[in-house]
This record gives sequence, C-alpha cells and structure tokens, in this order.
Amino acid sequence: MSERAVRGGGDGGEDGAGAHGDGRPTAENAIVLKQVTKTYRSGEREVHALRNVSLTVPEAALAAVQGPSGSGKTTLLNLIGAMDTPTEGKVRVGGRDLSALDDDALSEFRRRNVGFVFQFFNLVPVLNAVENVLLPTMFAPDPPLERAMGLLERVGLRDMWDRMPARLSGGERQRLAVARALINDPALVLADEPTGNLDHETGASVLDLLEGLTRDGRTVVVVTHDPEVAKRAGTVLRLRDGVLVGQGQ
Repeated sequence: MSERAVRGGGDGGEDGAGAHGDGRPTAENAIVLKQVTKTYRSGEREVHALRNVSLTVPEAALAAVQGPSGSGKTTLLNLIGAMDTPTEGKVRVGGRDLSALDDDALSEFRRRNVGFVFQFFNLVPVLNAVENVLLPTMFAPDPPLERAMGLLERVGLRDMWDRMPARLSGGERQRLAVARALINDPALVLADEPTGNLDHETGASVLDLLEGLTRDGRTVVVVTHDPEVAKRAGTVLRLRDGVLVGQGQ
C-alpha cells in the first residue's frame, strides 16, 4: 500500500503499522493482527471462531489463507475487511486500528479501501456488465463510467460491456467481479475461494489477474483450497480450529 493511501487517515501505530499525517501508511505490513479472538454465541454455547491469532501480511503482497472448513478463514477475512470486529485483540489495516472503529466508521473504511471478490460472483442478474462494475458507486453523484470501461478492458471484457451475467461464462463472471471490486480503487482486495467454481485453466487466468493487482501496490488476500494459489502467494497463513498453525512464504 506504499503508493496507495488508505483513505480516512491513520491513527499512528505500532507493529510497523503507523501512518503519515496525510493518511499514507508508513508500514511495511499492510495487515497486522495482534492476539485476536473472535467468539460467537450459539444459544448457551460460545463458539471460538478465532483464538489468539497474531499475524502480518506485507504490503503489495499476495497472501493465501488455507485450512479445513470451520477453521476460521472466513471470519479472518471479515475482520480484515472491516465486516466484523474482534472480541479481543487488535486488527490494523494500513495503519488504522479497525477494532477501535464504530459501525459507521467501519462502513466508510470498507467502502473506500476494500474490494471484495466472492466464490459465487454475487453479480446482479438484471444489470449488464458495466452496470455491475458501477454498482458500488451507485450513490455517487457522477458514476465513473470511463473508469468502469477501463477496468472492463483490463479484465478482457470491454467488448462485453452490455452483456448480462447469464450470457457470460464462469471465468468471465469472475473477471467481471474483480473489475467491480476495483471500481473504488481499493488498497486491499479480499477474495473468498475465487477459483473454487472454475476449471483449472480458467482459475489460473483469474489468479493471474489477482496476482497482477499486487504490481499496482495493492495487497491481495485470498481464502482458498487451491494449491496453485499457495504456490504463487508470498505469504501463506494456515488455520485449524480457529488457531493460526503456520505462517510462511
């Protein structure tokens, strides 16, 4: 994130996660979790989705999060993406302590700094390709149509700007979802099993696209069971039963 300001400012910091007064992170680590625990209630029972997790992800890196179902991968992604807050511990992204923000501040941080890519695309079927890309900007007074078309070109879909999602292949829909994730120029892109529903060749092309985002200075975190993602990732985080059991390169 060195060339890409995290909008909304910084609050100073620790663990190499501070920020300049203008909001530009000084950190080498884009993401820092420190002794994070997330607990949910299920009736009378407490469920520990994450237990005392501490980790770092360098800026402009591709990081893979791996582990069996129920290991806490999606919970981790939600905490990093400002979709949720920890029960204990600190989550810092781009120099900001997300665990200290209220719901409105989390929403603003998420809108301006985080792009999401999902396994099942989450496209709106009644909107065409360019309208789907523009969806996160729907309340903007001047929707950035030129930027949306540029993003479609980047993902190889410019000539399909007016196609509905049903007329796109699985790989094309996932590339469209990546373009949508980039419309607000986020410093951080989070992807949850983005190649899970794609064949090997198509999944590799989507992975090429995600890996290429790091060359823009973006940090990309991918939850995946795909060993090809782990092979390419600069950082691999392994979870089991809510515990970080490995962080390597």
